[in-house]
Amino acid sequence: MQTCLKKDPEERLQSARDVKLHLQWIGEAGSRAGAPAVVVRRRKGREKLAWALAGVFLLAAAAFAVGFVLRAPKPGNPVRFEFVLPAGMSVVQAPRISPDGKYLAFSATGSDGQSRIWIRALDALEPRPVPGTEGATFRPFWAPDSRHIGFMAGGKLKRVDISGAPPQTICDAPTGADGSWGKDGVILFDGQSSDPIRRVPASGGVPEEAVKLEAGASVGWPYFLPDGRHFLYFEFGGGKAQGHVMVGSLDAKQKPVKLLDADSLAEYAPPGSLLYVKEGTLVAQPFNASSLKVTGEPVPVAENMGAEANGLADFSVSNDGVLVYRAGASTNDRLIWMDRTGKELSEIGAPSQYGTTALSPDGTRLAVAIQDPRTDKSNIWVRDLSRGVTSRLTFDAGNDSNPIWSPDGTQIVFDSDRQGAQSLYVKDASGTGPTRALWSCGDALIPNDWSHDGRFLAVDRLTKKESWDVWILPMDGRGKPFPFVAGPFIEILPVFSPDGRYVAYMSNETGRFEIYVQQFPGPGGKWQVSAEGGLQPAWSADGKTIYFQSLDSKIMAASVEAGATFSAGVPQALFPAPILPGQRRNSFLVTPDGKKFLILAPVGKERATPMVVILHWPAALKD
Repeated sequence: MQTCLKKDPEERLQSARDVKLHLQWIGEAGSRAGAPAVVVRRRKGREKLAWALAGVFLLAAAAFAVGFVLRAPKPGNPVRFEFVLPAGMSVVQAPRISPDGKYLAFSATGSDGQSRIWIRALDALEPRPVPGTEGATFRPFWAPDSRHIGFMAGGKLKRVDISGAPPQTICDAPTGADGSWGKDGVILFDGQSSDPIRRVPASGGVPEEAVKLEAGASVGWPYFLPDGRHFLYFEFGGGKAQGHVMVGSLDAKQKPVKLLDADSLAEYAPPGSLLYVKEGTLVAQPFNASSLKVTGEPVPVAENMGAEANGLADFSVSNDGVLVYRAGASTNDRLIWMDRTGKELSEIGAPSQYGTTALSPDGTRLAVAIQDPRTDKSNIWVRDLSRGVTSRLTFDAGNDSNPIWSPDGTQIVFDSDRQGAQSLYVKDASGTGPTRALWSCGDALIPNDWSHDGRFLAVDRLTKKESWDVWILPMDGRGKPFPFVAGPFIEILPVFSPDGRYVAYMSNETGRFEIYVQQFPGPGGKWQVSAEGGLQPAWSADGKTIYFQSLDSKIMAASVEAGATFSAGVPQALFPAPILPGQRRNSFLVTPDGKKFLILAPVGKERATPMVVILHWPAALKD
């Protein structure tokens, strides 16, 4: 007890685990006293009562000590401890601390390969799974009562009581990624980079748009402010070199206002701070939540903080002074070869901030977009797989990404925002000659496949109706681009069959993404290939198999007959792949002989870098 209550934080026990270990040590020491002789005798009733009362007191004292360490009255000295995940567990997204500062929630994949929501009470030693949250991806988010959690799974936005009640579906959210739960029962949630921020009642309903997209820009990571009417969100892209923290409102008449430049999402911490990452440092910016204005200068909180290009950063803050963060969190990925059983064969180069990848038609070269962490800009690089030599292909100041090879392997098409809107360009794969503009229309364009006869390019296009559609660009220089699949849903990632008769793509027309095939150029039939969700279709070189990624990150294979007519067999799982669940483009590639898969896998940062928990974090600013 005296150790728990010491005023000097260096002398005081720092966590519940420390308390437990000390009590175990005391118990073991007591049991070993007088070991040379063992005396057995029957205790009298009074002695039993005395020892029982002593035991009750000891347990009460331990509980009080743990409570003191975790919930010491403010102002208190900052208390730091680390949280390391159990072996075999891999975090999918950054953790979230509950508003009352008692629980940590995160989505993670366990040893069974299934992703779900996990909860760890700060006074517990191990996390526990939340029943019914299997398939959860991205970041869970807390209700104001710290008893309910919102999360994304199976193309739905759901809510669950952490006590163990079955989850409830709130609405469809086929591209949902993150959310925030306001005090008045409204939930805000975002999606992919092309999606607006939407609002929906926490009790369920039809989502409505809350934040519209500016031309070419992306928005995400909403976070309610205390009044439950205004909220923070992150805006990035659109040709802008710097991301911004914005203030939005549920009142449609109030226009969003830029608050400050930042490299990451922002969270509000009572009584008046905004936490966000700026130039590798987590900072606390004084902020008036009533006037919605920043005051004073930001103060450093933690160094060596990473932030992804879309603004995601590994930190979370509660209402009562608990901060959780992971410094040095890498955003790097590995490029690994795996065989058809899932055995890892080898790794290509060193981990880096890889974007999309593409194998040359003969499988000897790899084109890959790599982001420079110093500038947050990506360029296209080409690696000779036999010699292990990597050469830079593009040098523009903009973001160059999504490389696609020509059928003969001599040219590479890619998209770039170098002129503002995301447009298409082409360059010789050797690196010689100029970069040529291919297609610019003011909409965001992403190349996805070049037909084997060289005549057509299949493209994802974000149209004016704010939906992604499949468009075809004739490559003869004379024909005009035309829509191929342009329904009211998201249709993306088109790939031509080797004979050019069919196009496979993914669409969320059923409420979740599935793999479909249509005759090209049409009109003609349409067939669904996947049965329980599917992402990222890829044809085998002989046209007899369509590979795709399941919603829980397994590599699937469906036998197909794609001659004069089309038919597909039942998809079979080949192996669980070490890739994050979701719609990341080209997270796997297949070699021309179909024997190996190139997997874009996270480095497993959660195992290398523990989470740091700080109790009474504002007091640390005074140290």
